[in-house]
Parts: sequence; C-alpha cells; structure tokens
Amino acid sequence: VPLKAGPRAIELGLLTGADAADSMAFEYGDLTCLVEVVPDIDAAIAHIHEHGSAHTESIVTENPDTAEYFQQRVDAACVFHNAS
Repeated sequence: VPLKAGPRAIELGLLTGADAADSMAFEYGDLTCLVEVVPDIDAAIAHIHEHGSAHTESIVTENPDTAEYFQQRVDAACVFHNAS
C-alpha cells in the first residue's frame, strides 16, 4: 500500500519529504493512503470535514469510545473503525 504524508507526519519522521502529498484533499482511487497526525479526535474530525471526500473515512484506535465518537461525527458514506 503506497503511503502519502501530510506535513505533521513528515515532521515527526513517520514518512519522508519524498512521500509528501501534493494535496490533503485528493481522492486517490487506488490503494494509496494519506497519513497525517493531528493533536486530538476533534482536530481529526475537523481535518476530515475540511479535506475529506465524504466517501470513506477510517479511525485507527484501540479505544471503543473514541471510535464511536468519531463514527457519530464524521459525515461520509462509509466510516470505519480499524479498517482501511
């Protein structure tokens, strides 16, 4: 699965500048995933509402309460927990 990185993911060393996404609002239409790091769940939801496609969104967390909070607040056709 090819990965593209947002600015914070690059800053934290999760991916390199060579992996930088050209846009935070691009729908790849293949296996490519965009990775970005945000400070908290509400920032994640705001980021999705600003940059997302309203098609498919996912949260990766071990906390079921956080997952439910995310799933109830993200406006997309498909919202998943621990899936891609």
